[in-house]
Amino acid sequence: VVAGCVADVEQWVHFEREWKSALAPLGPDAVFHAVDFDKGNPPFDKLTSTEADDLFAVLVGIICRRVEKSISQGMILKDYKAINSKYLFAESYGFPYPALARACMGAVQKLAGTHSVDNQEILYFFEDGAKHKGQIEWIAERDNIPIPIFRKKKEAVPLQAGDLIAWCNNLYLTTNGNIESRYERALDRLSEKSNEWGLINYEDPDRIPTILRIPVRDPNYR
Repeated sequence: VVAGCVADVEQWVHFEREWKSALAPLGPDAVFHAVDFDKGNPPFDKLTSTEADDLFAVLVGIICRRVEKSISQGMILKDYKAINSKYLFAESYGFPYPALARACMGAVQKLAGTHSVDNQEILYFFEDGAKHKGQIEWIAERDNIPIPIFRKKKEAVPLQAGDLIAWCNNLYLTTNGNIESRYERALDRLSEKSNEWGLINYEDPDRIPTILRIPVRDPNYR
């Protein structure tokens, strides 16, 4: 799953201030990593279960208040691998992460179109260090999308919101909806706001025509 958020610059300024303030009790350099939060690793190791619930609710509230739209795209890896074993799919449409990143950027383009925003005025940020990030740059250049900017979560605070949303959606998909109440509450709350959450469904590779092998997105997987 790859996820992110869309907002204008003014809202991102408020978002960063509020997000840092929420994490400040954990330390001046506290960064939200969903895996560390879930496992109770530093800097979240001193939080009680109730405190963790409260913090998570506050972070979700900031997203709901400051973000215009959340975007999340996921794929089932075994289906992807089945297609890739038959066709040069990864080389043409992207390895899993770049393919999902492109789907997210496509959702942003769609939103921009509805608001008559020039796509070239949009800045795309992705976390630095991710595997195959070079392919994301190639895909963006190929499709005439502004080349994404790569930053660490500490440098670009909104990336932490994408991590939170991706974590919740990934849990939902991999557990068939059997998730902890704090994450269920978060998804319920986030889903009430403008969003485009999708699951890329890949058909059986034996039934895909040679010339048409485009993934189909189902935005109603929840």
